[in-house]
Amino acid sequence: MRHRRPLRSRLTSLLVLLAGLGAAAATTPATAEIVSERVNYMYGGDPYYAWLVHDDSLPTPRPAVILFHEWWGLEDFALEQARALAEAGYVVFCADMYGMDESGENIVAETPQEAQRLSGRLYRDRVWMRQLATSAYVNAAQQPQVDPSRIATIGFGFGGTVAVELARSGARLQGTICFHGGLHNPSPDGAERVRGEVLVLQGTEDPMVPDAEIDAFEQEMDAAGKPFQVIRISGAEHAFSNRRSDFWEIPGASFDQRAAEISQGHVLDFFDRTLGGPTQGKPRIGDT
Repeated sequence: MRHRRPLRSRLTSLLVLLAGLGAAAATTPATAEIVSERVNYMYGGDPYYAWLVHDDSLPTPRPAVILFHEWWGLEDFALEQARALAEAGYVVFCADMYGMDESGENIVAETPQEAQRLSGRLYRDRVWMRQLATSAYVNAAQQPQVDPSRIATIGFGFGGTVAVELARSGARLQGTICFHGGLHNPSPDGAERVRGEVLVLQGTEDPMVPDAEIDAFEQEMDAAGKPFQVIRISGAEHAFSNRRSDFWEIPGASFDQRAAEISQGHVLDFFDRTLGGPTQGKPRIGDT
């Protein structure tokens, strides 16, 4: 039986990033069609998959964004963010980090306890996390729609940690965005291997990512001489970008419309700068 979150949470899903990206998406041709193609691949003898989400009316290859899901698994919220970026012109490789269950179904947590168990296995083994994320990177780079020289990554919560760990692995990324993700670094030399810019979007009232952890990240990146920016949004708690965060009533985690809108303003600007824009000849943000 497929692991899924309760129907109520699925029915209340609303696009968060799409609203912020609407202005850029408005430049998409009227004939555009956003397509989602399943990509199956193996890591360590186990099956994993991704959704390759892109506008098939645009020329290829194009810059790509590897998107890592929250601790729930690869479900609606992650796919909504992928579609929003695809409508802005990027190819998005929305990667699974949990694999399949014994019946071959995709694993998506139904409760916070199950999400904690699934994500906890990877939090405790950062080598495995980095290697699995690297496998997603390698498979993304092999897609014919993707320009392998222009790849960035973004992640939310647990996925934000995965995105940072992929950067710490030394992957050839042009940029990394971490939304309210853990920044603890179990590998002292991890920052030395980071390529490209890093952007961290963090709420000041997030008890799951304490100030000391953010401070340590800033010190590590400074010491390694790596370009980065940490934007701390006042009053925001953990998981502020996901409207469904309120459903579970987890202490310290809640949707924050203001924080979501503030952070939205940074996403495409960051990818536009680090990846050079989604397509050649397409107006860049801020161009007239």
